[in-house]
Amino acid sequence: YIDVGENGLFSRDEFETVTALGQMEYVTPEEVAEYVLMELEGRPTGKDIVAALDASTAGPTYRAAMLRGYALDHLRALERRSKTRGVAYEMLGPPRLTKLLFESYLCSLLRPSVRALGNSRSQELASEAHALVERD
Repeated sequence: YIDVGENGLFSRDEFETVTALGQMEYVTPEEVAEYVLMELEGRPTGKDIVAALDASTAGPTYRAAMLRGYALDHLRALERRSKTRGVAYEMLGPPRLTKLLFESYLCSLLRPSVRALGNSRSQELASEAHALVERD
């Protein structure tokens, strides 16, 4: 897992999903702290932190995107070392998201590509997934 501060612990899949381009993306706690300090010192930031407490948020940053890649590499290495896969911990959004992440993980174990998955019969895929869960 990765500890993302006040938002808790995320699995690699949860972190990858929520920080993906076009989703919530990512801003580091250090960047938020820097914005706050600059605002308190009266220096312009382009991010009105005081107003942000009421109505806005800081957006994703290039620095955070670079750190995201490093974090995902580190999480993959942890998974390889421990020979386990942390798909989801049900701390990110509604339980439905965790269900969808686990379903897509099971599908990735059963089919080598999206094309193969699309060509699958739903009942056959469901039976294979059930058998996989029973074995594991």
